[in-house]
Amino acid sequence: MLKNFGKNAKWHICAWIVYFIINYYHDIFYEEWNFHLAYYVLSYFFVTMLTFYVLYIYAAPKFFNSYKFVYIGLILFGFVAFRFVLQEYITPLVLSFGNYESDTKFWEFINDNAFKVLIPAAAGTLLYMFEKSKRDEANALKLLNEKNEAELSFLRSQINPHFLFNTMNFLYTKAFRVDENLASSILRLSDVLRYTLKNSETEKVAIQEEINLIKDLIEIFKMRFEGKCFVELNIEGDNFQKTFEPLMLMPFVENAFKHGVYNIKNIPIIFNLIVEENQLVFSVKNKIKHQKKDEVSGIGLTNLKRRLNMMYKNRHELSINDDGEMYFAALKLEL
Repeated sequence: MLKNFGKNAKWHICAWIVYFIINYYHDIFYEEWNFHLAYYVLSYFFVTMLTFYVLYIYAAPKFFNSYKFVYIGLILFGFVAFRFVLQEYITPLVLSFGNYESDTKFWEFINDNAFKVLIPAAAGTLLYMFEKSKRDEANALKLLNEKNEAELSFLRSQINPHFLFNTMNFLYTKAFRVDENLASSILRLSDVLRYTLKNSETEKVAIQEEINLIKDLIEIFKMRFEGKCFVELNIEGDNFQKTFEPLMLMPFVENAFKHGVYNIKNIPIIFNLIVEENQLVFSVKNKIKHQKKDEVSGIGLTNLKRRLNMMYKNRHELSINDDGEMYFAALKLEL
């Protein structure tokens, strides 16, 4: 909200000038201007602005989206109480004059001032909702455009999948007669390619499908390095049919094998996956390989961060820790 206010500061200033003139025109031009009147005009105006911006910047974003209306009600009541204390206790104590008779009851003051609090509070809330609606609409349009661009780019670079899979099936058949491990590697690679091609345009997949992909990738590397690849995959949970965006976990696996050490038995690459009710947590820990890194790294963690911000905005936590020797990354998603 502060960012939006910074961009629209001139409009806020103009709006407040118009508000001030409309509401206090009679006091300024038709009443005898003195310190007493000036104080109340300016103090009312200040409290009105304060009410507006507390709702606009803090209360509406924090409580309105989560339907915690009782907190907003308490804040509004707090402003009425603040006005009462300011006018009937602080002002008489400091300036020796008040705005109400000494026997005015608090409920009478509430009845007289509630409307004056509700107007700026409602205005601040409505402005927040309007700007949020515009942002959501712009983000949705941006997301749609980016998905269309990604799909077009994918289609341009995609070789005919039928040709690819027919060729790999042929290689699998030939390899099976020579080496079962080689044939198994080709079959797993075929499954990985089929998954990535099929789900690049799919909105949601079952978590179990992504687990199968990770297992295939691990087995391919183990077969490739014939007993010199040490990896642990720990899985906890019981509802792996829950769905989420595809290919969210693959970048971690790819990054670990590309930049991590996997040939030391007592320092294996460790993947942990936990699925609980409406939450998925995936983490990886590996020793860092000290060598010159390629500029190309597949989908990459950079692209993953973009996808997370688009698909799981405010519904994910990504933490990465690299101390130069060990690498640790963890992703938490709200499903």
